[in-house]
Amino acid sequence: MLESILASLQQLYADVLPSVIISILLVIFGWIIARILKGLTEKSLTKLKIDEHIKVGKRIGFTEVASISIYWIVFLIFLNAAIDNLNIIALSEYFRMLTDFIIKLIAGIFIIIIGYAVSSFVQKRIIQSKVEQAEIISQIVFIFSIIITFEMALKVIGLPTQLLDAILIVVVASIGLGIAIALGLGLKDFVASLAKKYFKE
Repeated sequence: MLESILASLQQLYADVLPSVIISILLVIFGWIIARILKGLTEKSLTKLKIDEHIKVGKRIGFTEVASISIYWIVFLIFLNAAIDNLNIIALSEYFRMLTDFIIKLIAGIFIIIIGYAVSSFVQKRIIQSKVEQAEIISQIVFIFSIIITFEMALKVIGLPTQLLDAILIVVVASIGLGIAIALGLGLKDFVASLAKKYFKE
């Protein structure tokens, strides 16, 4: 009886122990690679002075957000591989879903940050151009760009975008109506003068 129990334990160790060791090594290796890539990302973006062009907040810069995101994406990929190696199907599937969602969420956040930066840049350039009604045009362009940015981010994350689609339609329709009214008012006198000439002839 004791010999059979010992034999079963030995078999269990023989089957499980190599997988556990490989999984631990994958986690350690993933942590090292993630740290290296995080450092390289920080150095590269700092040299490019990217924080001067893309603002995230007063206390945190784009460089820090990008480097931390790279770290977690790489580490989660290795951690996912380590869990898969243990051949625990339920845990592997759950963690794979969680990893996919986190990576998509990070991608969505990046889209929002970059979209906001680009929208702000375009808004400032429109204001600096000093064209007629520059403030209003810049606001319209900014809002329109932000809505599109959020819609793209939600699609990447995998969340429903029906509300933003409806808002986008309303914004486009409102802008179109405003332009039509402005053109109508602006061309009113011109059309009236043409009509008078036509009837005189």
